[in-house]
Amino acid sequence: MVDPSPAHGQSVAQPLRQWGAAPLGKGALLRQAAQFALMRSEGRTQAGRCLVVSVLPAPDGCHRAGMIASKRFSRRAVDRNRARRCMREAYRLLRPALKAPVWVVMIARAPLLRQGAAAAQSDLLAILRRHHLIDSP
Repeated sequence: MVDPSPAHGQSVAQPLRQWGAAPLGKGALLRQAAQFALMRSEGRTQAGRCLVVSVLPAPDGCHRAGMIASKRFSRRAVDRNRARRCMREAYRLLRPALKAPVWVVMIARAPLLRQGAAAAQSDLLAILRRHHLIDSP
């Protein structure tokens, strides 16, 4: 029988991540109602095809994001959860390119269900460029 553990003094190689950005931790998400209220009152909002995005310079100096997919978006919980995952992935991939710490709130729109994560990422990228938070190529 072969021992699967590494020999003494050797380390197990960790698999590389498929995607370029680091995972989002719980501290990277907006969770409190007061944070969302601040975004609603002071944030600058723009709509894309799949997302409505609100942006505010970070009051705490940290990048944070909030994702909203309400029952008005879809009655099915599985659809709302999928939309949140698509938005979270789009933000996670674009976060390293942001120039300054900002809070971002994304609200799902109906076309997101049909178009998926790639459309969410392209919408978010276009809106962040309009806000001059990411350099245009």
